[in-house]
Amino acid sequence: MWNEALTADYEELLAGTKIAPLDSHFAIEVAGQDRHAFLHNFCTADIKKLPAGRCCEAFVLNGKGKTIAFVHLLAFVDAIWMIGADRSHAKPLIEHLDRYIIREDVQLADLTDAVELFFGPSENAAGAVGIRDRLPNECFFPDGLGDSVRAATIEIAGFGCLLAERKETVDEFLRGLDVLCVTVASPAAMNSIRIEQGTPWSGSEADESNLPQELQRDDKAISFNKGCYLGQETVARLDALGRVNQLLVRVKFGKDQPEVGRELAADDKIVGRITSLAWSPEFDQWIGFAYVKRAYAKPDSELQLDEDRIATVIG
Repeated sequence: MWNEALTADYEELLAGTKIAPLDSHFAIEVAGQDRHAFLHNFCTADIKKLPAGRCCEAFVLNGKGKTIAFVHLLAFVDAIWMIGADRSHAKPLIEHLDRYIIREDVQLADLTDAVELFFGPSENAAGAVGIRDRLPNECFFPDGLGDSVRAATIEIAGFGCLLAERKETVDEFLRGLDVLCVTVASPAAMNSIRIEQGTPWSGSEADESNLPQELQRDDKAISFNKGCYLGQETVARLDALGRVNQLLVRVKFGKDQPEVGRELAADDKIVGRITSLAWSPEFDQWIGFAYVKRAYAKPDSELQLDEDRIATVIG
């Protein structure tokens, strides 16, 4: 239930004086000399053009073009990190990639239990921890900082600052942030911000039932001229047709909380399903993500939640 403490967390996250733990997220390290060429063949982004110090979004697809995971790729000097929501995706993702390693110099490592991830969803977050003037999708320290901290500006709840710290030194790390007047907020407050900002997460918004274009991240996560990769035929065919049957949109629900998984109707038929929910201080009501049939996914479209409640598409 939303309360004054969450309101304070929400406001301080936006002000850049708090960060939130990414307890639900995984981190996978891809090392070896062939890591760029290898990952290029198994995701939608142009990884061959991703230099050290830069980041990007990507979908990792199966052979049918469905989404195994929606991830951020962080190119460090020594490795590429894959960051994504829903820890249950880490093992299947590693197993999926590992089966294609034959002679390539590529090593995969699950870092999820070795590092703590935090995120500050604010333009001020990087400055608050002593780092300024960094572009979106950029690593702060491509070769690491003090052999423990990794950091980048990526879009996890809108653009902000991702911080990764080794578990054995995380307490010292947090004490250092506290000196800078940066403290830790509730993940629930950040979830409100990420839905307000329209940032989907793997697991809740992306799994093997989804085609990548349904998430409307084409310009951020899909290269249509990079050449062949696993699942590329489906992506190219959908691009040529110019449409998918459903789209991920944000929806307003009013003051009463619905349930994740609740179906949405219009014209006496089911046209959508709620995937995520959060109380929104910006809209002063419950909002969430939902997959909605294309014809009903336009902003301000009204959807039936039940006999007495109407939901409205934000976009």
